[in-house]
Amino acid sequence: MFMNDEWKKSIEALSEISFHVTQQNGTERPFTGILNKEMRKGNYSCVVCKTLLFSDQMKFDSGCGWPSFFEPFAPSNLKELIDTSHGMRRIEI
Repeated sequence: MFMNDEWKKSIEALSEISFHVTQQNGTERPFTGILNKEMRKGNYSCVVCKTLLFSDQMKFDSGCGWPSFFEPFAPSNLKELIDTSHGMRRIEI
């Protein structure tokens, strides 16, 4: 995968959990993420590439332990994957 210097610096600056989630297909434990209960006004962007992903107006408390949004800022900014692990069918963003 091609990475420019700015992208490389962004990845090197990630916290351990952010690196695990964004670069190793990991998931943080439910109810542990700092953005789960975040309800301030503002936008949510990718921690690596800064692409706009969601608006605070699209966020809701689903009770699942992870930030939940009913609609992306722009569908083209996201990639959806079907996750069938753990005996469930979910959509991973």
